[in-house]
Amino acid sequence: MSDNWRPVVNAVLYICQFASELNDAEARRVANLLVTKPLGDLTIDQEYQALQSSLDSGEKLDTTVGVKFSTGEVRGFLARVIAELDSLRPWIAPALQEVSISRWQEFADKEPIARIAVGWPAIEGRVDKTFQRVDSGQGVLLRMRSGAEVALRWPGNSGKSSTDVISLDPSCSTVPLVQELADATALEIDDITIA
Repeated sequence: MSDNWRPVVNAVLYICQFASELNDAEARRVANLLVTKPLGDLTIDQEYQALQSSLDSGEKLDTTVGVKFSTGEVRGFLARVIAELDSLRPWIAPALQEVSISRWQEFADKEPIARIAVGWPAIEGRVDKTFQRVDSGQGVLLRMRSGAEVALRWPGNSGKSSTDVISLDPSCSTVPLVQELADATALEIDDITIA
């Protein structure tokens, strides 16, 4: 059986590594985080399936995150997280979801629709996403709750002090898209200039 579930289990245990106990409240907290801020470019369904696969695998849940809980406690906790995820259905799309960087070339040659007056690495903290090396800079691909997809690329066309916002859809209405991006992040609307 594939062990593609291990990174998700590692992330869940990392999230709760300082918990005094793996109780129902902690399972609820973790489930809410998985729904509102999915791990990397995973969907909520992929997170759910990974947790379910970890329990179905019958394998030892040894992780890279050192925890003070027994294997039985971890298994019980993961089952409670799954139950909490079920109780949160239907899952609402997160305000901002990372998209696989493997799609970068779809955005690479597009002109920016806006510029953010925040450079890298500070931009990562504002959007709460880690940029990856792309072309001759840093970038991240994002899907917003509306379904609109954008790339954030640093350095921007105007230099290292800014980050470009690139839309895959040239027919998108820029102002609502920029407002949605600001609402989903810690960016100030005044930091964003329409191109």
